[in-house]
Parts: sequence; C-alpha cells; structure tokens
Amino acid sequence: MKKYIMSFLAALFTLTGCYDLDRAPYDQLSSSTFWQTEDQCKQGLMGVYASLKNTDLYGKMFMIDVNSDVAAGYDQYEALQLGTCTPRTGFLNGKWQNGYNAIQRANLAIRSIGEAPIDEVPKNQMLGEARFLRALIYFHLLDYFGGLPIYDETTDLEKEFNNLLKPRSSAEETRAFILADLEKALGAGLPDQWNDANYGRVTLSAAQALLGKVYLYDKQYDKAIENLEKSQAGHALHDNFAELFTPTGHTSSEMIFSIINLGGTGNSYGMPLCFYAGTRNSYGSCWNNTVPSTNLVDMYEYKDGRPFDWDEVFPGFNSDNQVKERVFRCTVNSDGSEVLDIPAESEKVKEMYEQRDPRLSATVIAPYTTYLGWNRNQERLMTFIFAKNEKGDVVAVSCETIRGDGKPISGENLYRKATGTDKLPTVPIPLLTSRFFVWQMFI
Repeated sequence: MKKYIMSFLAALFTLTGCYDLDRAPYDQLSSSTFWQTEDQCKQGLMGVYASLKNTDLYGKMFMIDVNSDVAAGYDQYEALQLGTCTPRTGFLNGKWQNGYNAIQRANLAIRSIGEAPIDEVPKNQMLGEARFLRALIYFHLLDYFGGLPIYDETTDLEKEFNNLLKPRSSAEETRAFILADLEKALGAGLPDQWNDANYGRVTLSAAQALLGKVYLYDKQYDKAIENLEKSQAGHALHDNFAELFTPTGHTSSEMIFSIINLGGTGNSYGMPLCFYAGTRNSYGSCWNNTVPSTNLVDMYEYKDGRPFDWDEVFPGFNSDNQVKERVFRCTVNSDGSEVLDIPAESEKVKEMYEQRDPRLSATVIAPYTTYLGWNRNQERLMTFIFAKNEKGDVVAVSCETIRGDGKPISGENLYRKATGTDKLPTVPIPLLTSRFFVWQMFI
C-alpha cells in the first residue's frame, strides 16, 4: 500500500478539484486518461485511504479522550463535554468538511473503478474497499451529527459542485445507506488477509466488524453479535500488552483494520500523535494537548485485585498538598543543571507501582522511572522527576534550554542515586502522565 501513496498525491488534487478536467495538453492526468489500468485504480483508491488521516477526521481522534475521565487536555474537543459547541466550533466544521471530502474521494473511486476496463476480480475487490471506506466515514459522521445529506457515486462533483443542496436524511435513512454499502462490501470478494505489501487494506473481517458495530450502535444486538463473532476469524488478542503501543503491536493479529502511517515522514504520511500528545523527548514538540489522567492511573488495581488509594500508601495524600510535595518534589540547583535532593519516599513510590496491574507500566511512565526515549533523532535514556529549584520555584526546563554547553544534562547520576544501581533499563514505555510539572532528563 505504501508505494502507491507517494505517486498518487499529485494526481489526487487534480482529480478531486471542481474544475473541468477535460483539457489540453493531453499528456497530463485527467478524468478521461486516469482510471484506465488496475495500477491506476489502485493508486486512486489509496487516495481514499489517505483521506482518513485528515486532522479532524481520524488524524486527531486520540484527542477525544479528553471528554472522558481517562485523559486530561485542551484544544476544542472539551467543548463537547462543556456543552459549548456551536456551528463555528472549529473541529466540528473540520470534521464535516474532511468527512465529505473523503466521501467525494470514495464516490469518485467507486464510479471510476466501476467503469474501468480491468479484470472483474480486482475491480470488485477495490469497489468493496471503497464502499467500506465510504460506509466508515458516513458512520463516523452519523455518530457526531445524526442524519446526513447522502451523496453517492452518481454525484459528479466536477459538474454539480455549486448545486450540492441536498437536505439531511434521517438517521435511519443514513444508517440504511451505510448498511447497504457494507453488505455490498461483504459480497465483493475481499480477502481474509492481504500480503505485507498491501497491509492495511480492507479485509472481509473488517467489513464484518464494521457491520457489527453499526448494528450495535443501533441496538440490534443479535445482528451485532452475529457479525462481530464472524469478524474474529483469523484474529486473536495480542499476548504482549506493552507491544500494542509499538509497531509490532500495530500489525499484530489483534488489529482488524488500522490506518497505516509511515515513520520519519512528518504528519503528511503519519498521524500527529507525538505532535499533540508528545514531549520534546518524543517528537520535538511539547504541546501536551492530551495526556493520560490521574484518574486513569488510579483506576489500575493492585495485582491481588485490591483497589488503589493514595491515602493507603501516604496518609493525607488526597487532601493535603504538602504530603504530595513531600512525596514527589525533587530539588535542583538554581540553573537546573544538578539534582540536589530526591525524596526518601521515592523508593516507596516505585515499590507501589511495581505492585500494581502490569498494564499500568505498559501504559504510562511513572514518577522516578527511567525509560528509553527518543530525542535529537536517536534513542536516549530519560528519567522523570518533579522538581523545584533551591528558591522553591517550579523548574520548567525543556530539553533545549538545559543544554548549557551544547550537551544534554545527564540523568545517569540521578538514576543511580534514586535506584542505588548502575544497571540502566532499556525497555521503552510509550506514554506519560504527571500529577505535577514533569522535568525531563536524558542521556
């Protein structure tokens, strides 16, 4: 799949424009010269897949967790929780626009592939993929907006751009359209699995799973169970929870359908997770628009099934900020170049985290732990602490500003002082959470 994305981009903007494409010179791509071979049809289909990455479609989907108790953050999405959405709310406008742009790409693909002079087997498979993608996008918009104006492949954007004035259909009519697309996808000869070069394309189990989800949301539970059970064929839960946050997990048998991204290419070919949720030690940005919440961390029970309570570990912790300061605040010198003191409670904190459900350490980076991170284009060992300087000021130091002589401050001595060992861990942990300000160190 990857090899088609690059070559298609230039053609994509031409093919989805609102201008007459039947023009000279005829050595350039147009509606009449493209979609003539199986390879061209596949390239065009990749443009539909690529549209899923649009920021307000699925590109920032991870941000929606700020509307629950498992994440904390900012940046428009909290308007849903606060009930302050209006027709001018940016991400909702973007979701509507990005959604219908993607639907138009799917419509163009369905119409053009259907007319293409290619073999029937690959034609039907690609039509099934395009119908699945269109159903997926309509279902996503239905979840946000209810009934929608329905445009299918009979809509020619090049001719009808100024007359797209359909009223909303009802939620029931919109859902029926989605179900019809998915039923056609089921009968399109989609494979159970694609080869590695085509990983990420729609499979039969993906169509079954989405069909089951549509029925589930409509409370048609018998049909939901029937299709969701079918979709499990060839899939199983991955046996390593931590790996689900790595490329290994992203291609495991647990994945039924995933949006493929390319590493090291920026947000154009990859989703902006690190940009919005990462730190300067993971991407070069430090927006932290969303981070795992303390509620999420506290939900993880002890290994023996007991619920976790901070007051049980440090009496008064939940109600007394001084207790929190005593437990977590390290002290650094005035310029932040040296760690002067680490709370004696640090050992008890680490012991407490080790006694918790192992999935906790696979999900967040806990205080006083050291992990293998990424900074300045290479792996670096990093340790998280919460710090004040000698004057009592919170130290807000980024990776760039703590390099006084052009070299990073070493976290090695801090780690040895905190753990009493020279053995440094090399297990990467993907996300972070903090109760206070996080000071990041790396070597």
